[in-house]
Amino acid sequence: MATSTSRNQITVISATVLVAVELLVAGVAAGWALAGMLGLGEVGAWIFEGIGALIALYLIVMFHRTAVRNSTPRAR
Repeated sequence: MATSTSRNQITVISATVLVAVELLVAGVAAGWALAGMLGLGEVGAWIFEGIGALIALYLIVMFHRTAVRNSTPRAR
């Protein structure tokens, strides 16, 4: 039977995966859209998509750290 701690870990990992996928897709899509609006071409789109992905990765790490910190059981 799963303990409370392992359930918390599974929940944190599941939430992180969900948020990570959403953030990465949004970051790359935003880079693609900005490059298209500014008419930067294919190389410009790659650069903006990379910047969007890096920002998304930073936000994913921050989300995971916060989720782990707040999901640990506390003594009452």
